[in-house]
Amino acid sequence: MSPQDNIEHFQIADASGNSAIIEYVGGEMKVLRNEKPYQVCSNFLVYNNPEMEGFGKDRYLAYQEYLEAHNGIISEEDAFRLLHENHIPGDENYSVVFNLTKRTVAVQFAPEFAVTHRYQL
Repeated sequence: MSPQDNIEHFQIADASGNSAIIEYVGGEMKVLRNEKPYQVCSNFLVYNNPEMEGFGKDRYLAYQEYLEAHNGIISEEDAFRLLHENHIPGDENYSVVFNLTKRTVAVQFAPEFAVTHRYQL
């Protein structure tokens, strides 16, 4: 996968705390490994962006600040609340929370965000 015109973001993580953000920038793959026991990936460009400029900065920083204040450990309910408080109005599709220790995933789909679907991985 190497989109030429778009910036794409993916995050890979495991239960031991290792994670990496993979961003395709200008058709080139860039890998950013976590330096803390958590890492934030949203639709905001992280690679080579020390000034934190661009669309989505507010959401990215809200996630980063909350995780930093809680040492990267938050409940499923707090994760969903954080996602719902920091969305693009009118662009809501779904929210996903992974628990890599318990090997579970919880998903909420628009417009029924009050319903949580849970799956064992």
